[in-house]
Amino acid sequence: MQEWAQGYVTDVGYVHDYYPELNSQRVRLALLQRGLSCPPIEQACELGFGQGISVSLHAAAGTAQWHGNDFNPAQTALARELVKAAGADALLGDDSFADFCARKDLPDFDFIGMHGVWTWISDANRRLLVDFISRRLKPGGVLYVSWNTLPGWAPFLPLRRLLLAHKERTGAAGAGTLRHIDSALEFSQRLLDTAPAYLQRNPSAVERLQTLQKQHKHYLAHEFFNRDWQPMDFAEMSQWLAPARLSYAGAASIIDEIPDLNYTVEQQLLLAGMDDGVLRQTVGDLMCNRFFRREYWLRGARLMGAQSRLQAIRSLRVVLVTPAADVQFRIEAGIGQVRLPEPIFSPLLQSLADRRIHTLDALEQQLRPAGIQLEQLLEAVTVLIALGHVAVVQEDAAVASVRQRCQRLNDHLLQSAIDGSSIGHLASPLTGGGIAVTRFQQLFLLARRQGFQSPPEWSDFAWQHLRSTPLKLHKDERLLDTPDAIRSELARQAIKFAERELPVLQTLGVAAPSV
Repeated sequence: MQEWAQGYVTDVGYVHDYYPELNSQRVRLALLQRGLSCPPIEQACELGFGQGISVSLHAAAGTAQWHGNDFNPAQTALARELVKAAGADALLGDDSFADFCARKDLPDFDFIGMHGVWTWISDANRRLLVDFISRRLKPGGVLYVSWNTLPGWAPFLPLRRLLLAHKERTGAAGAGTLRHIDSALEFSQRLLDTAPAYLQRNPSAVERLQTLQKQHKHYLAHEFFNRDWQPMDFAEMSQWLAPARLSYAGAASIIDEIPDLNYTVEQQLLLAGMDDGVLRQTVGDLMCNRFFRREYWLRGARLMGAQSRLQAIRSLRVVLVTPAADVQFRIEAGIGQVRLPEPIFSPLLQSLADRRIHTLDALEQQLRPAGIQLEQLLEAVTVLIALGHVAVVQEDAAVASVRQRCQRLNDHLLQSAIDGSSIGHLASPLTGGGIAVTRFQQLFLLARRQGFQSPPEWSDFAWQHLRSTPLKLHKDERLLDTPDAIRSELARQAIKFAERELPVLQTLGVAAPSV
């Protein structure tokens, strides 16, 4: 491992994921939920941006100027390529945290975000980041941070240490992280087969280990095989952030803020009687056995006035970002499987199914005959946003100002799909961020951009570019392993895309209108 890496995996690239919690529209919604003021986010920073998918999409689709760093030069090169393709004003570098935090040319920020960073760095780097936040986050500014949480990870801690020790003590020098992972996972299965007492008494650790064996190795490399990996509870996290004078503002995974989805009635009563916020969050994590937190912190929290909050809720603009038929009413929540109340969600989805932009004020008026109140409506919309079915829409002026940048970035990403790009999102000028698309959908969109008008033409176009690449396509858990079977499935998906997904992408400004 290179000396500059400080124990962090660098020979395997980070996953090409997008994190909507870094979108300023999501920030505003989460704070509005709790009645907290959100500053206009004009200067933003992402620390440790990985492959740069989130920062480049937000730089293209949003109005803030973004700064950021990731010390892996290959990942920074990709992020810069995407930003350049969009023509966005983002300043991204491959500085270490020490060098980036010491820079004198940075502005003060309205928002600082770090996803997948805190748990996986040393205490020395954590101190650098807290000092940076203390100096560079404006009063009233927002911090987003995600981290592995206790107690959820507690049973797995000995196994993680064992996997890392196996890599360090038995792995051949120069073999590379992926080969070390293969060896460690093989060893873990042999260990499971011996039925050790620790695993018998900690069945959740067994489940976690079995889940790990099925996950993408690039994820495993960065999640478990770095030198530093330190889950902590909420109370310890609060102590770390105290020098920056930050106060907890709410979950960025906004569904975690809905008590009925996360706690039993008895648990809610116990939590409601606890005056200390830090203790309440710590106990809540124990009740849910939470293992990952995504959350916002404020440097100077300010409550909104009741009328101001009401006006902000009524003016909130939302749009459906998936076909309404894709919404499942049974979801996984903190208390297990929960069925969403159909008397609220069914009429709401019917109203949103026209694919128009709606204010919550207009939705309330439409749904008033069904007896749905504004706060119920806000909670339901929040759930749909957390599940990825609905998004907050930017102001019209912002949408107009970013539309060309989004198109340029999307053109670049669609062209990359020919070579098998792992980037599964495109930029939406309406949402100010990324929209999930499959590789097949990207190829269908590219076919449209090149003048092909019908689903059969799109599927033929996709086949021509897929036939020479390793391709595994499944249908109903069955591998399609013949050209005829694959072409038949592509044809079916192209028709489905034309009927269901394309109209949504057109509404979002991701796809051009039909001629």
